[in-house]
Amino acid sequence: MKLSLVFPILEERKAILQSAQDLVSFWSRFPVEIEVVLVLDPGRGTSAAGLEEELSTLLSSQNSRLSFKVLAQKSRQGRGAAVLRGLNEASGEILAVNSLDLSIPLGEVFSALQEFILDRERSFLLLGNRRGAKKKRKYAHRGARHFFENAEHEKAQSLQVKDPTTPFFMLKKKDWSELQIPKLRSWFYTPQIIQAARRKGLEVRDLEIQCTDRVSSKLRWRDGLL
Repeated sequence: MKLSLVFPILEERKAILQSAQDLVSFWSRFPVEIEVVLVLDPGRGTSAAGLEEELSTLLSSQNSRLSFKVLAQKSRQGRGAAVLRGLNEASGEILAVNSLDLSIPLGEVFSALQEFILDRERSFLLLGNRRGAKKKRKYAHRGARHFFENAEHEKAQSLQVKDPTTPFFMLKKKDWSELQIPKLRSWFYTPQIIQAARRKGLEVRDLEIQCTDRVSSKLRWRDGLL
């Protein structure tokens, strides 16, 4: 089984490399092939060529089944466009989207992957639920992102999922291809994916996850909300 982890890049080079080291260290413990897809908007403090070189250096000293793919956007199109391209160009059997600040810990990603390992024959969209009672969200921002996320959460209640604005979800590549989504909103795009899954008759599940918000996950006004 091959898992592709898609990350839209909003952080500077130092933060990217630190998260990359965390990814290598964590996944080297498991017999799973991992493809990390980094989708880089221009003007974020680093270049695709420079990042690929540094990631190659990082991997050369590791015994890992992990590989990196860096995709450079031609213009600054925002988070939704980056996620869409990453999902379309990922090569794994299973696809997952997360934030590169790893505010949703890698242990939770592994728990989600186990759902697909244990239920290999089924097709479903798995959403991370940050609003559950067992794993309460920590350090939730009370600024712009917190305000707009709560507003989007209320608007999406008709979808009948516990956390419709979650940044973390996972599904099979073949199921993603069948959803045929041409464009994603810049930030709160998960409701679109849920709606597309429902139209195709794809089961939607949720998994309670821990989320520790960090400064780097704040909503940036220049990325827009549409």
